[in-house]
Amino acid sequence: MDGTGTTGAAVDGRTLGGRYRLDSVLGRGGMGTVHAATDAVLGRRVAVKVLDLAVADEAGMARFRREAQTLAALEHPFVVSVFDFGVDANAAWLVMPLLPGPDLLTLVHRDGPLPVDDVARHGRQVAEALAAAHGAGIVHRDVKPANLMLAADGSCLLLDLGIARLTDSAGGTSLTGTGLVMGSMPFLAPEVIAGEAAGPAADVYGLGATLFTLLTGRPPFDADGAAVLAQHLYAPPPSAASLRPDTPDSLDRLLARLLDKDPAARPSAAQVAGALAGAPVSRESPTLVLPASPAPELPEDDGPRRRPLRLLAALGGGVAVLAVAGALVAGGGADPATSATAPAPTSATAAPTTAVVSTPAPAPAPTSSVAPTTSVAPAPAPTPVPVPVPQPAADPVQTALAGLRATVDGATASGALTEQGIRDVDRRVADIEQAAARGDAEKAGRKVGELEQRLDELQRDERLTADGAVQLAAALGDVRAALGVSGGDEDD
Repeated sequence: MDGTGTTGAAVDGRTLGGRYRLDSVLGRGGMGTVHAATDAVLGRRVAVKVLDLAVADEAGMARFRREAQTLAALEHPFVVSVFDFGVDANAAWLVMPLLPGPDLLTLVHRDGPLPVDDVARHGRQVAEALAAAHGAGIVHRDVKPANLMLAADGSCLLLDLGIARLTDSAGGTSLTGTGLVMGSMPFLAPEVIAGEAAGPAADVYGLGATLFTLLTGRPPFDADGAAVLAQHLYAPPPSAASLRPDTPDSLDRLLARLLDKDPAARPSAAQVAGALAGAPVSRESPTLVLPASPAPELPEDDGPRRRPLRLLAALGGGVAVLAVAGALVAGGGADPATSATAPAPTSATAAPTTAVVSTPAPAPAPTSSVAPTTSVAPAPAPTPVPVPVPQPAADPVQTALAGLRATVDGATASGALTEQGIRDVDRRVADIEQAAARGDAEKAGRKVGELEQRLDELQRDERLTADGAVQLAAALGDVRAALGVSGGDEDD
């Protein structure tokens, strides 16, 4: 679809700021909607992101203002620009270019994996955009194919800094609440899943997962719910070359470094851009060279690679993993790109990855880097790295319950559950957790069945959206499967 804004959706008809006439809806998410619109003053087509004040709280409004200020301050050829920003009686809005698109996730869905040279070119452009953002103290926090849009000249623009978090170097106060993990699960960095603050290295990991998706047609980890989180933490990423034989060895090694479990072992965005700049990456191309960087120190017993082992405890405590997809505020809905011409699917179509790995696999030692020259010096012998002690397999019931709790928290944050619905669902989930903790799988199964029936009632009472009901039903299905029993509606 082109950038005319014709999506088949009804025309909104509102005029914001006395000049922006809203037309068709391009995408929805969380508390906001992206519209195609016409600027009546300049006579041009634009994209307008609208935040409904009727459903936005103070934090949501602050996050929206932060997005406008962040985007306006970051001027870069590969970052979407901001034309205007304002607040009317019932809506806040952000005006951006209406790009022809498509976003790169839609492109992969439509055409399959991209040519290797295109992956390298887009990767360089996005890395340059991230390097500029990081230099300004901005962490994007949701780098993924759906947030990368093609411009009219074929360049790749970085979209949706709506959940960007300004680091301390830029001042200000973070709006991301403690214990709330924002981002899209197939592209979340291990340290973020483990509860650490997202930094520039988390964006680099997201870029690595994004380039892997563009190259192979699937993200490196592609399981459901909590299972994909465990894979981010424990499973080594598959080699891109094993799925895409024409992947150059140099690009394959670069992706492995971007997807390293240890954030300190990943190159910076600027180093990634330098490695990809101007380099054709066909099979016969010279090796891509990363600028030298100090090798991270690896403690003998409990180094950074074992830091993510806190995941299950964190999830059990109610950490919300939200699939933020083009939304103004965290939400669990579809994946509309900020200036997209159509909402994008949430993940690339592909065969699923292997199931959750029950024991952590040792991540590869960081590859030694050399200064950029016309030739590549032989790499020094690798330093022996202590092998992590295998951890016990995660309890499947606890993993499924953690996924259920995360889904409930996501539905709460996105507004899919009303306040009354939240109390009802939360109490029933607690009943399931208590029965499971006592080892009473039969009772836990009955409680699952009761909550499944209650979802229909909550939807009829308009306390739960249809999308929220689907997500919760899927999470309950995972719990039922882990318990190995069928749910019922009788109680003790």
